[in-house]
Amino acid sequence: MLIVLVALAVVSSLAAEMAYGYFADRYEMSWVRPELAEHAAIVRAQGRLREKRASNLNAR
Repeated sequence: MLIVLVALAVVSSLAAEMAYGYFADRYEMSWVRPELAEHAAIVRAQGRLREKRASNLNAR
């Protein structure tokens, strides 16, 4: 029973950490000028594209 409680605590802690990070990022971008928020979104998208391209090159 103790193992189940510890596992539940770890899972809930990870979920809370992910939720905190998500809402902290949204709050951080909400007060910034719209141009900067758009720039951050573009940079994130480019990073994802680079990761996909690198993984595709590694798969060959």
